[in-house]
Amino acid sequence: MSQSGRDAFWDNTRAVLMWFVVLGHTIQHFVGAGFFSHPLFKAIYLFHIPLFFFISGYFALPSIRKHRFTGLKKMTFRLLSPIFTIGSLQLILLLCQENTLTLSSVWKCYVCLWFLWSLFECQFCAYLLLATRILILRLGALCLPLILCLIAPKYIPYADYLGLAWPCFIVGMFARHKGFSRLRITRHWYWATPAAILCFLLFQNDWYVYTCPLSLSLDSIGVALFRLVAALTTGCVFLALMNQCADKLHMATIGTATLGIYIVQSVLFKIISHLHLPAYLSQTWAILAASLAIFYLSYLTYALTKKVPIVGTLAYGTAPSIHTKRVQ
Repeated sequence: MSQSGRDAFWDNTRAVLMWFVVLGHTIQHFVGAGFFSHPLFKAIYLFHIPLFFFISGYFALPSIRKHRFTGLKKMTFRLLSPIFTIGSLQLILLLCQENTLTLSSVWKCYVCLWFLWSLFECQFCAYLLLATRILILRLGALCLPLILCLIAPKYIPYADYLGLAWPCFIVGMFARHKGFSRLRITRHWYWATPAAILCFLLFQNDWYVYTCPLSLSLDSIGVALFRLVAALTTGCVFLALMNQCADKLHMATIGTATLGIYIVQSVLFKIISHLHLPAYLSQTWAILAASLAIFYLSYLTYALTKKVPIVGTLAYGTAPSIHTKRVQ
């Protein structure tokens, strides 16, 4: 445990997972249309987003139990404020480029930062799940995200992603409820390696959650289950590796800033998408170097700008630093 009471293992793990997010976006922007076929992209997307939702659920459970409605308000502001801020900036840019706006184009500006949308939806449903002790209502809240995933993708932002996000989030909450901790992670988890490699070899380009959302067809359900199995096996191997080396990484501080890094790097990649990149940047060494540079630049940008009260509040959903000092 760190001096602040945080578990350095999970913070280090989140830091590495956040770099994987940046790495995935770097591959997407530097490789071009064939990024789904890139082996690094496939390897990290087998598990890094599902594991992020698992960890989010793991830490959401005690927070929801402790803070209840007050925590719901804080969580809503923390996740939706960056979406509204980035969306408004995109709307201003759109106004500068076009004379007329449509409801669809305005809505598209605010459908950004998909991870924050999906995390908000998972957190909100988790509050509903724990708000009642009536079994039928709990079952309804448990099934609600999957129902939304099937019937409401056109009306709720990224509802089609809940078919992957919600099961992982719920497993994280259940693991915390059962007392799961780093001590449960052992070298025996490496036995999942053959299954993880098999999942990597079998995984096809059109099986990503982005290209194959959950539906009631047998093929779609089968792919969704395969994604969960791939996330489980590959995630176990990754956590076993982290258990061996996390304490040597010294990235716990960065791991506490993953949401801020995610927001900054999303803006940076929107800028990069308008640049003409030289062909050599599609090589693996260049992708790895660029992803590390963008990762640390995003962290430094967040660390500097969060201290500005207005930026910290609107862009990151955090309280101004001056208020934090008064509380301390």
